[in-house]
Amino acid sequence: MAVKQNGIEIVKRFAELGFQVQPEAIELLSQSEAERDFDLNEIVENVTDSLDPSIFVISTEQIAEFIKNKVAGTGKGEKEGGIRFQKQTHVPAPAIIKSFSDNGRGVDHKDFLPHFLDRYERISEIIKRRMNCRQIRYIRNGMRGEEVSVVGMVASVNKTAKGNIRVELELATHQRK
Repeated sequence: MAVKQNGIEIVKRFAELGFQVQPEAIELLSQSEAERDFDLNEIVENVTDSLDPSIFVISTEQIAEFIKNKVAGTGKGEKEGGIRFQKQTHVPAPAIIKSFSDNGRGVDHKDFLPHFLDRYERISEIIKRRMNCRQIRYIRNGMRGEEVSVVGMVASVNKTAKGNIRVELELATHQRK
């Protein structure tokens, strides 16, 4: 239970700074924090400060790099038994936090919609803060050939006869553009 609580604390700390964390990176942090004298606050601050602003998901490689640099800098890398940290090759199945089971009535998409829209808005805000994104209604005002960044849910991707790619986005209002 302590490991699960530690994982939840790691996710909360990174989320407070607007980052997501891969499950393998959480496990890596949990193990390294238990094996070595690392402070979670120090790890979170140093890892997030060293990242490119466009990154919003912390990977195992970024955590491993921090640990490697920290171990090399302090000389503390092994416990008394000589155990070295190794990257885990087996990825455990994700834990189911909430299930929308049938419970005697039919499950409708409306059960998921408020949850989905909330998550979409939160992730959208994080991405928009880090990238130069416009609202989709202003794209037509832009210059032809100009680079454009938008955030949206992809409804479909089609190739035109001329070989161009046409991406249809679904907005939060259920319209397609």
